[in-house]
Amino acid sequence: MTHDFSANEKKALMERLALSLPVNFSDPVLIGRPPAVAGELGPSLFSATLTYLELGERKIGVTNAHVIRHYQNQHHQDGVTIFQLPDGVLRDLDQRLIDVDDGSDLATIDLSDLTLTPRDVPQEERRPRQFHRPASWPPEAVAEGDVVAYGGWPGALRRDSSDLWDVESSAYTMIGMTVSRAMPDRFNVKLDRTDMTLAFGRTFTDTKDYDFRGMSGGPVLRRRPLCYEFVGIISEYSEVLDQFVFTSAENIKSNGELWHNTRR
Repeated sequence: MTHDFSANEKKALMERLALSLPVNFSDPVLIGRPPAVAGELGPSLFSATLTYLELGERKIGVTNAHVIRHYQNQHHQDGVTIFQLPDGVLRDLDQRLIDVDDGSDLATIDLSDLTLTPRDVPQEERRPRQFHRPASWPPEAVAEGDVVAYGGWPGALRRDSSDLWDVESSAYTMIGMTVSRAMPDRFNVKLDRTDMTLAFGRTFTDTKDYDFRGMSGGPVLRRRPLCYEFVGIISEYSEVLDQFVFTSAENIKSNGELWHNTRR
């Protein structure tokens, strides 16, 4: 017998599916020194997010330039820092880099040989891992008042073992967020903590306790009448201003390279 969904049930289902989208198109990144090779420096761990994007026939990982610079600086200093995805360590990251631009705070990575498999998690809507395939490129510029969804894998939700390397990552995702300011290469969302819809995050007793630091590199999706479209990457969260800053996906060329003469 089929179940006749009520209007409220349909709304709740659509909300869960929308909340899952940023998770479906991204994964946690761990940058640090594994305990086995850390030596006298000791283990370290830094969290970020990688977004999966497919343009034409090219599979690309997108994150922030500051994430890549952090890895490069650490690896240059100690020679053992790694860049790890759920599928394993990218030991050839420098060779995979397509482009890095500090002005737009973007970096693109060649992932042509990566096949994504479903996550082994209880929530069915969270299991898919896939490359976002836009219908056209680049997207239209984001405008003030646009409604977006976004997500990332912050360090605040990471559960570490005693040796700091047996890690369980969780995500924050948000939907129905209104763009408060739009500029030529970036846009912002000022948070209203009295009206936020979150999923997959740890539950706190008060919205003021939510800590969004460490979501850098997560995808931003604009709501359209029939779909969500990829329009940007989380660049930073300002704790002082309680707002997110995003860099526009327009800065990514169709071949994965970046526009370096940004209009900031």
